[in-house]
Amino acid sequence: MSDVFTKSKRSAVLSQIRGRGNKATELALVKLFRRRKVTGWQRKIFRNQPRHKEVNRTLRKFGWRVFRIWQPVLKRKNEPRVLRKLHRALATACSMA
Repeated sequence: MSDVFTKSKRSAVLSQIRGRGNKATELALVKLFRRRKVTGWQRKIFRNQPRHKEVNRTLRKFGWRVFRIWQPVLKRKNEPRVLRKLHRALATACSMA
């Protein structure tokens, strides 16, 4: 799917997204990726649940796929499941491009 925004418009839209209180989640995700030698990912923006719903709706409206990872899921015992889901989501997104 081609981008519906110009580079400057995309920058303006994404600059309006603000994440707070997600440092521990991001660090846990970094550790998971490093343990599994996963590279090339970008930080995800996390907010409260109502904000998640609003952001999801907005992103989907513009053709984005949303994959949300919650910190409690990022435990070592859940790694295979999280990575399978992420791989499946990325593979599906790439095949649609």
